[in-house]
Amino acid sequence: MFFKAILGVLLAIVGYFLFIGIKSVLYPADVVAATLSENAWWGARRPESIIDDKIHPFTITTSASDLEYLRSRLKNTKFPHAPLKEVNFQYGFNLDYLKLIRSHWLNNYDWNARLKFLNSLPHFKTTVSGLNVHFIHAKPSLSSTASLKVIPILVIHGWPGSVREFYDLIPKLVTPRKSVDFVFEVVAPSLPGYGFSEASAIQGMATAQMGVIFKKLMQKLGHETFYIHGGDWGSLIGRDMSIAYPQNVLGFHSTMCASSDAVTLAGIMLGSYYPELVVEKEDEPRLYPVSKFLHWLYMETGYMHIQATKPDTVGTALLDSPIGLAAYILEKFSSWTNEAYRNLPDGGLTKKFTLDALLDNVMIYWTTDSILTSMRLYSEYFSTNYKKLKFDAAPVKVPTVCAQFPHELVYSPPFGLQRKYKKLVKISKFNDGGHFAAFELPDFVANDIWASIPLFIEAHQNATSSLNK
Repeated sequence: MFFKAILGVLLAIVGYFLFIGIKSVLYPADVVAATLSENAWWGARRPESIIDDKIHPFTITTSASDLEYLRSRLKNTKFPHAPLKEVNFQYGFNLDYLKLIRSHWLNNYDWNARLKFLNSLPHFKTTVSGLNVHFIHAKPSLSSTASLKVIPILVIHGWPGSVREFYDLIPKLVTPRKSVDFVFEVVAPSLPGYGFSEASAIQGMATAQMGVIFKKLMQKLGHETFYIHGGDWGSLIGRDMSIAYPQNVLGFHSTMCASSDAVTLAGIMLGSYYPELVVEKEDEPRLYPVSKFLHWLYMETGYMHIQATKPDTVGTALLDSPIGLAAYILEKFSSWTNEAYRNLPDGGLTKKFTLDALLDNVMIYWTTDSILTSMRLYSEYFSTNYKKLKFDAAPVKVPTVCAQFPHELVYSPPFGLQRKYKKLVKISKFNDGGHFAAFELPDFVANDIWASIPLFIEAHQNATSSLNK
């Protein structure tokens, strides 16, 4: 009854707007996002103290003492009591399986061997806006690009991921394909405060501000124009960059496109009674019944409320416990890959990933002490200061491809996406895949990125033709 009452009120509001026919409500003038300062300084060091802003090669290393400390902490883990009977991942990370994770970490996982793998891609660091920013910069081999156009693409990760998500994707982008006249040059930065990138020393670094840093990084690398791929926070950073810098972003490929304006939300509520007006039959379970979605919000977004309000509190606990950190991170790789995996004793973790690959990501957070600073992004994004910039409401006017995976956390119907992404050239729909699509299904994501470039180019050509008429 409660949900029906809410739906009734919302439907009444929608009916009112339709009845009075206020065009400005249904088709409002475009919201204009605030202009971002490119002179903001985020580092603890004063600008005059930076004497070297060159780009330097970087190698991931870990001291023997740090590894021994980690082993000691793992050996002396204080586990809770036995898990509840017949409970898998419904209460969070299953304690029995967590003990298996610890055993693998201690006895089978070879960090030195993993370092060789992680360093197999070219890493660099440079100073941007006062921060020491880490990035992978992978180029196609010169011999293979003699007759090909090399196009730059910025690929951006999210939380609780890292650049590790892109290790299978990047080679698929820098390797030329038959009958294709271009190939990619990939720049994959660690978000400030994540992994090997320095964290901001000042409040206020949300997705838009990170976008400024990444735009300046691309310019520093010699790229005034470029494409973007993003997932999770990377989708929001890419969105904000596309809004702020349409002259620089040639095309935006996202695995987490979203639209949340009032008309879209009202339309979704209307679809509770007439879903065929909102989504295709096959997509109805993504939105309806609304009560199912509200239950999902209750069950799966508690972490967001904590990190948006008290990131330093929970971050302090995770900084001091490697097994706690692993449980906190890996639980997301279970439920966000497929919600049904919460009913499995191992959380379905090895259905799509290897334990070594998952622990690589955990180790990046552990060895860099970055879990606390990574979670601050939630607080900054939900702050009133960021909301005042109006990036959530402003339209994206660069050519966009939205890749939709069935187990992605966020789903917006086509009409909503068209309201947000004014040059939406394609919605790519997949039959498998979850939130970490580039990590889980790199072939699918790579193929979609390759297929998107001609669509982006065509969109620009059509826009130019229209201007010349």
